[in-house]
Amino acid sequence: MATTYAETSWVTNSQTCIVPGCNKPAPNQCSVCRCVKYCSPECQTADWKTHKKLCKQFEKQRIDSIQSKLDGITAIIKRQEDEEKKAGKRPDKRVCTGCNVRFRRDYPIDQECPDCGYVACESCSCHHSRGTCECPNSNFGGPYCNRQPAWYHGGRGGRYSGDYHPEGYNLGPETDPDLYEAEPRTCDNCGERKFCLSPAGIQELSRMY
Repeated sequence: MATTYAETSWVTNSQTCIVPGCNKPAPNQCSVCRCVKYCSPECQTADWKTHKKLCKQFEKQRIDSIQSKLDGITAIIKRQEDEEKKAGKRPDKRVCTGCNVRFRRDYPIDQECPDCGYVACESCSCHHSRGTCECPNSNFGGPYCNRQPAWYHGGRGGRYSGDYHPEGYNLGPETDPDLYEAEPRTCDNCGERKFCLSPAGIQELSRMY
């Protein structure tokens, strides 16, 4: 039995001609919507007056469905990439990530980052570059915002550009108001409400380290 237009959508898989009364096998299809089939060019020409009212609608349904599937596939791929990036490849704990020296019983790991897994020997822990882990906003689990600004703060190959509100270091908004912002606010790194250093304060203190 032939499929009628009322029963037709872009997913219809009818193998017979759409023209009423024609139940012949339909090897041909509309080249635009690709869902309505005909047994011959003659039937397709005879049906055009009816089909042209629905052709664009069927085409849009088909394209929207294909796009939806592509979007779903893209989302899955992106999620997998994000998960792989987040997991990353953890550094080998048998050697120092900074200088590649092999750890021994008498020369163990000095520092290990709980977030990125960077491991450092005693010598590299004191080094400005090799003593910096891969994390962009903290170093070996300690947020940069709690520290006194330094030029080497930031993930390896990057530079920390977030807020600072150093605790200790003989610094404070009461004793050094010219280095701090006038009002406390939420730190963009740790999320706590603090008196943050002003841009000028960060620049001045960074020169010291």
